[in-house]
Amino acid sequence: MNASATAVLLLAHGTPNRLSEMGEYLAHVTAGRPMPAHVVEELQHRYAAIGLRDDPLQEVPPLTRWTLLQAELLSQSLGGKVYVAMRNWHPFIAEVVAQMKADGVAHANVLCLAPQNSRTSTGLYRRALEKSLLKTPGPAFTFDFIAGWSDEPLLAQAFAENLSPALAAARAADPNAAILFTAHSVPCRTIMTPTNLGAPGPGSPASALARGGGGLDSQTRVSSTADDMSGMPMNMEMPPSSNTATIPYGFPSAGRYRVFVQMKHGPIVETAAFDLTVE
Repeated sequence: MNASATAVLLLAHGTPNRLSEMGEYLAHVTAGRPMPAHVVEELQHRYAAIGLRDDPLQEVPPLTRWTLLQAELLSQSLGGKVYVAMRNWHPFIAEVVAQMKADGVAHANVLCLAPQNSRTSTGLYRRALEKSLLKTPGPAFTFDFIAGWSDEPLLAQAFAENLSPALAAARAADPNAAILFTAHSVPCRTIMTPTNLGAPGPGSPASALARGGGGLDSQTRVSSTADDMSGMPMNMEMPPSSNTATIPYGFPSAGRYRVFVQMKHGPIVETAAFDLTVE
C-alpha cells in the first residue's frame, strides 16, 4: 500500500473553544444527560484555570493545542499524514473520517491518546470510529486500533525522565519523599472482560512505574487514587445510601503498597492512607 493511502489517526477527548460552550460540550461527554448548573460552573472554573476564556482565543484551546502539536511532531517523524479527531468536540470523529475518505485514505493506524484500555475509555472511541465509517459518505477504510499502551516501556521512561529532577529535589529535603499519582476512575466491570487486553487492575503508566519501569530507583513508592469530575454521572446504578464505602481495586503484582483513599461529601474532602501487603 502506498504511503499516500495510509495515515495515522489520533483520537482525543476534545475541549470547548470558549467557556460559554461548556454546557453543550458536557452534553457530548454524558451522551445527552443533563448536567446540574453547579457542575457546569465548576468545569468552567477548572478550564479557566488552564487558559480558556469567554471570548475565542487567538489560538486553539490549550488542551487542543498540545494534541495538534503531538500530531505535527509525529507527522514530521513518520513522514506521513496524521489526522486528529475528538470524541466530544470539534473536529468530531465523524468530521475527520469524512475528510480522510475524501483524501483517499485506504488504511489508518488509529491511536487513542488515553493509554489505558477499558470499555468506557478507548472502547467509546472505537465505537464512535466504527459508527462514523458506516455513516459518512464514501468507501470505508480499514484500520488497526491500538487498544491500550499503558505498559509501553517508552511511556514509563518519559514519565520517569520528567519526574526524576523533581523527585531528586524533594528527596534532598526528605529522603523518604514519595510520588502520588491521581487517576480518573472507571467501574471495574469495564476492565475485567474477556476482550480486555490487559490483566484486571489499574492499567496506567503509574502501574508500570510502580513495578520499577522507566528507570526510577527501587525506593520510589507510587500510589494512585481516583478523582472523578464532581457531579459527573458514571452511568451505573447506585446502591442505597450507607455509611460504608466499598472500593474494588486491583494490584499489578505482589508486594507492599501504600494506598491512599480520598472521599468527598459536600464541601468536605477526607483523605486516608494505609499500608498493606499483597501476596
